[in-house]
Amino acid sequence: MDWTKQDSTKSRWEWSIILGTGFDVVVHAVNAYMLSQYMTAAEMLVGVLLAQMGTMFIIYSPRLAWSSPSSVPKWIEKRVRPINQEDYKSM
Repeated sequence: MDWTKQDSTKSRWEWSIILGTGFDVVVHAVNAYMLSQYMTAAEMLVGVLLAQMGTMFIIYSPRLAWSSPSSVPKWIEKRVRPINQEDYKSM
């Protein structure tokens, strides 16, 4: 199992996943704080805006797999099958 996988179809909590993800968040927060010591407020704002724009480009680009569920690209649609009840039972 991938350490970052958060499967919403399962009701059990896996503490190794929670602790691993929490550790990752804390490391990123510490790195952001340490880097902020070397940046001005304007540089931080530009960095946050660039990160936001890049994220929005990836998520809302119709050519990429991260498109909205209502507009799945044809190249993904032909490779994915709908999930049925038996798939949930085998998990």
